[in-house]
Amino acid sequence: MREKSCNISLFAWVWWKVTRMSTCKYLREAERWFDSGMPGDAGAAGHVKSCAVCAAHVERLGTLQRGARQAAVREGVGEGQFPAFMAGIHEGLERRPAWAWRRVWAPVSAVAAALVIGLSSLAVLSGDPGAAEGTVVESWSTELEDAEVSYYSTENGTTTVWVSVAQEDMW
Repeated sequence: MREKSCNISLFAWVWWKVTRMSTCKYLREAERWFDSGMPGDAGAAGHVKSCAVCAAHVERLGTLQRGARQAAVREGVGEGQFPAFMAGIHEGLERRPAWAWRRVWAPVSAVAAALVIGLSSLAVLSGDPGAAEGTVVESWSTELEDAEVSYYSTENGTTTVWVSVAQEDMW
């Protein structure tokens, strides 16, 4: 009977199978025996041979171990691939390197920074900008019912306008 296929890792599948099938109380001992390199321990070896659950589990562990070893194999460049490999290296060396753009961008950035500093200094050091013109209040009014408008002016010409409404009329 074939199990349903789903996207889970091999480790998760093995763990699911182990927890689903773990009816043998010596399963952990079988794992220790496998991890130790399966020495000629007659007790553990005999049990794995006689117990279907432990035998299947050790077989799955062996499959995982072989897969991990195959994944860890380093790839090499074969005799037929070597000319293409070297051509790729020479092509990369002949291309203009990315750091060459620094020769262009460094002076451009320095000129831009000097321009910004110069214009900022000119604006700051150009003298007194003069008195800022304020808003002159000539009249005031409000469309709020029962609102009171009042104002006061200071000696330096600052005018403040208040609009007051009754407390229960607040929205």
